[in-house]
Amino acid sequence: MIGVRWFSLLTIAYWKTCVCGGPITLASDDKGKSYYECIEYELEDLKKKVAEEASRRMNVEDEIKKMREDIKLLKELCIEDDGLHSRQHCFDAIEEELLELKKEVAEESNSRMKMEDELKEMREDIRLL
Repeated sequence: MIGVRWFSLLTIAYWKTCVCGGPITLASDDKGKSYYECIEYELEDLKKKVAEEASRRMNVEDEIKKMREDIKLLKELCIEDDGLHSRQHCFDAIEEELLELKKEVAEESNSRMKMEDELKEMREDIRLL
């Protein structure tokens, strides 16, 4: 009787579900110490990060559109001026803007690749659980 009671108390002490409703699993760290973790909580955190990244990308896309419009305006202004020296300065400014756009696109591409890699790793971790 005492053994059964002890076992029932033991099963009550270890939670099976998190307060968020997700399943709790047993995990261990590098030192071998065991702890409980909630998979759903980690997914929510990832969803928040993805949403933040998406909003940042939208802002960058808006900035890129604005820069393209500025470049178009600069090109129009350069074409109107017949002085060669003025056109050269405008073309230099356009090339500078183009280089900035290329840098931003490269940074966004790197950021996107990192997020995709993190997402793949988390999906693999979830599948292993």
